Amino acid sequence: MKKKAVDIEEALAPFKRLLKGKTKREKKFEEALKGIVRFFSAERGLLLETRGRQELLIRALHNLDPKKVFTGEFISSTVLTEVREKKRAVVTEDAVFDPRYDEKRSVIISGLRSILCAPLTYRKKLIGLIYIDHRGKEGLFDREDLAQLRKFLAELKKMMISEGE
Repeated sequence: MKKKAVDIEEALAPFKRLLKGKTKREKKFEEALKGIVRFFSAERGLLLETRGRQELLIRALHNLDPKKVFTGEFISSTVLTEVREKKRAVVTEDAVFDPRYDEKRSVIISGLRSILCAPLTYRKKLIGLIYIDHRGKEGLFDREDLAQLRKFLAELKKMMISEGE
């Protein structure tokens, strides 16, 4: 989805203020995800933070049930695993027909179409993941959207590092 350069700057301004403000960390995560979902016209979203080598903590959700996030029935566990292990973003315009996800249970069951998932890294270490999708629209995300998402993630990363627990 093509966004004008001015749109991203307009969207980033309140995002930056939010993340630099005195709001509690948990609320910042929730509001940050909400802003990202809105900007990209996603249906659902998930913001995860890593703890240690294996643990992924849910920091914010949008239109997802926290009890069912990691079951593989509602979001693509395949995409999350790929991004987590390779520390590289995944963009798919139509996951149902994407050969990378042929016969992947989570993609088939969820009827996923558009997916954008990116790592948050600091000094080559994974500190979190952002995942947004839309089950009803194919072609919603592309590489240009990934570049724009990275601008949001840069701000989010600054907050996570400065307010690290």
